[in-house]
Amino acid sequence: MATIMQIDHQQHTAQPQAHVSPAAQKALYAIMAIAIVRFWLMPLGSSFWVDEAGTFWTVKDGLRSMLERMQLWPNTPPLFGIISWAAYKIGGAHEYALRLPSVVAMGIGCWLLSRLTARLLDSASVLPTVAVFICLQPVVVAATEARPYAMVLALGIGATLAIVRWLDSGSAGYAAAYVAAGVLLLYTHPLTFPLILSHALYALMRLREGTPVQGKQLAGAALAIGILMFPQLPILLGYGRGAGSHIFLRRPYFAHFAETLVPDVLIMGVGLGLFIAWRLSLTRHNGRLSLSPRFEPIPPSSQVLLFALLMVPAGLFFAVSVFTPVKTFHLRYIIVSNIGLALLAGGAIGRLQPAWARNIVTSCVLLCSLAAYGAVGRLWPLHHNQDWRGALALVKQNAAPTGLPVIFQSPYIESTTLLQSSGDDPPEFLIAPVVMYPVQTRVIPVPLAFNQRSIGYMNAKVIPVAEQAGRFLLVTVGGGWEGPEGSEQPYVNWLLGRLPDFQARKLGNFGDAVSITLYQQDGNPATSSE
Repeated sequence: MATIMQIDHQQHTAQPQAHVSPAAQKALYAIMAIAIVRFWLMPLGSSFWVDEAGTFWTVKDGLRSMLERMQLWPNTPPLFGIISWAAYKIGGAHEYALRLPSVVAMGIGCWLLSRLTARLLDSASVLPTVAVFICLQPVVVAATEARPYAMVLALGIGATLAIVRWLDSGSAGYAAAYVAAGVLLLYTHPLTFPLILSHALYALMRLREGTPVQGKQLAGAALAIGILMFPQLPILLGYGRGAGSHIFLRRPYFAHFAETLVPDVLIMGVGLGLFIAWRLSLTRHNGRLSLSPRFEPIPPSSQVLLFALLMVPAGLFFAVSVFTPVKTFHLRYIIVSNIGLALLAGGAIGRLQPAWARNIVTSCVLLCSLAAYGAVGRLWPLHHNQDWRGALALVKQNAAPTGLPVIFQSPYIESTTLLQSSGDDPPEFLIAPVVMYPVQTRVIPVPLAFNQRSIGYMNAKVIPVAEQAGRFLLVTVGGGWEGPEGSEQPYVNWLLGRLPDFQARKLGNFGDAVSITLYQQDGNPATSSE
């Protein structure tokens, strides 16, 4: 019985494919190459954003310091931290050096995804699935970011492929590969555990259908993963004890959940492609647009796996965020759901006939994503909407020559509690962007959240320094700069009210999130650097 089911699982992909013109195929590959260059390579040298600056702060002083800093501020998982430290030692404090591991991981992930698609679906779905995958917005961000999410995707795909192959063959090698990939995945980011739950559902279905693997072997693999996770327990407990200070998300709504499962850009790309293919099919003699009747049905266990990969991570964190105080529904935390989304969308496109229609739909998905995420109005796209490098270069230019104090609104949610309880020695990670891009002058961090406790902190720590200096710079995060009547940036407006003999002048916005304001007491002469 197991042998029969294994043949059924493997042979449904071996169907003949319709001929596609070489020119059309080359055009599709060219568009995909443009997307990879635009999404993965061109933003490599742009400024870090706050989370990437946090990665740099964590790893910059060596492995021993890195492990200590992970206990203090668990923003960088252990496995990713070790790789980032190695990249820093080899390439130095450069954005491209710390981001290249993510590019490599994403390339490996795409190759593994092509293998997984060919096994679960069919060869016609391989190219559409990979194209959809590289065009999903969380994947676009992860591919060129000094954060662990590209590694999460590569390991998640690898673990999924390993368990499928293990349940097909019963091979001990694939079992070991699955345990290793699962452990590495959880060491890279512990919030990826819903992917393991998806695999459990798939394994239960395969046991019902027939597989050379026995239930006790699956239980042994689960036990091995649990035992190998013990060394990470102190970090997880430290994170759990301070979870409240790391929460910055709000309660999600169902519309947000639906848009996450089926992004607007993907809908637009598929819809446009289908419309063009349908119009062309009316004038061509080699077939009307249709779904292929030649492919074998996808086995029930594979169907369960495809939907579980999409729904379990997203659905679990959505439910937790709706029904508990812990808010975890965020594109980064549910990024493994994009594996299931790419497989389902690519499989649907792969069933289109004739073959040129698949190419048109796939090309439209790529082009729509390039228009939406490729920063078409900018020759060299920024990785993120925060240009800390440009902002802090301007701060250094204005402040360093005269030692002007800099009031720095920390971009980290932890600052809300830590700054107001740390006395005169706040943790350095609260100003991680300044560590990455030094300004060579005194920096006074202030909390991200502005409330009554923040006002007390400002009166005690900031106002005396500002009044004594007569001039200072304010660096804020959030929306655009507002005048005294506005409320979008409360620090800007509160300081104007608290220091009535000071004048404020915006020096610039850097991206749509970082602003610099110069405060100068009436009668205080400007420096030549302004």
